[in-house]
Amino acid sequence: MFDSNNDITTLNSLIATTLDSADGYTEAAKESDNPKFGDMFTSRASERSWARSAPGRTKPSCTSTSTMPSVSFSRRQARKRR
Repeated sequence: MFDSNNDITTLNSLIATTLDSADGYTEAAKESDNPKFGDMFTSRASERSWARSAPGRTKPSCTSTSTMPSVSFSRRQARKRR
């Protein structure tokens, strides 16, 4: 059988990791002295920023009409569960 609590915990952890990576890439872009790397880091941050959008919004880089599933979470809660 499926354990939905475990699935939600896993998804929350993955979302928190995605948000942390977006923050890291944004910070790296700000601190980069090389514009080429700054652009690359900004692009990677943008790819991951979809996780911040409201539930049900389409992932920006997605070409399909599907939407991201709605999962209620808190980054702080996800980190505590690790």
